[in-house]
Amino acid sequence: MGAALLRSLLTAAKLQGFEALSLSISCNNPAVIRRYERDGLVKLVNVNSEEYPSWAMKVGFTAYGKDEGPRRTEAPVSNKPQG
Repeated sequence: MGAALLRSLLTAAKLQGFEALSLSISCNNPAVIRRYERDGLVKLVNVNSEEYPSWAMKVGFTAYGKDEGPRRTEAPVSNKPQG
């Protein structure tokens, strides 16, 4: 059910003109991280927090036809804070 819900959300966001979606997911949930990666999300940054270690993930959409799925963004993975 979760996979179908995610695909529906990605499709709806694309059809409504969103350029990208992002989310955070606990590092302690590798099965869900793999699920998100299969659906086109990529890891952007590892948020090293003692309370809630997590990954920020993102998926971008193309500006072309409705039949195209999400495309992977080419963002570098970093474990260091930016600044």
